[in-house]
Amino acid sequence: MVTMQSNLDRLLGNDWAGTLLQKLLRQKWLCSELMARCERQSEVIHADQSDELLKILDERQVLVDELTKLSGELALFREHWPELQIELTTAQQREIKELADSIQKMVQNVVEKDQIDEIAIQSEQNRVRAKIDNVQIGKISNAAYGQPVHRGYERRTNRFMDEQG
Repeated sequence: MVTMQSNLDRLLGNDWAGTLLQKLLRQKWLCSELMARCERQSEVIHADQSDELLKILDERQVLVDELTKLSGELALFREHWPELQIELTTAQQREIKELADSIQKMVQNVVEKDQIDEIAIQSEQNRVRAKIDNVQIGKISNAAYGQPVHRGYERRTNRFMDEQG
């Protein structure tokens, strides 16, 4: 008879605990890199450096793609966690819990910072939109009060002179 543990070993490998720790450490490192980009992102948003912001967003996307891939690799561990947890030592359980908690806090911080940055970006968009609207109103005003142009030449009229000049 094949035991549940031997099925898990076959599915995850004999050193699944070491593999799990390596993957969690990698995930923590990727999250810390994402946090660093997040901090830099806030700085460039407030400094109105759109080219630098695009560069940071590209870097963040690479990190998010790696995290997504890693999350897929960790899916089997999450799926079988109740059975796997029983096989771990107390020290391993504590280490995995601390890593998972740390990763969760970093992800939560990234989400919160992104929400703050989104508000800052929307505020900046509204400010720029208002400037554009003011420029357009200015152009309309200038056109309304400016000298009319007729058929390619400027029609000269002087309100204070009669027909003879």
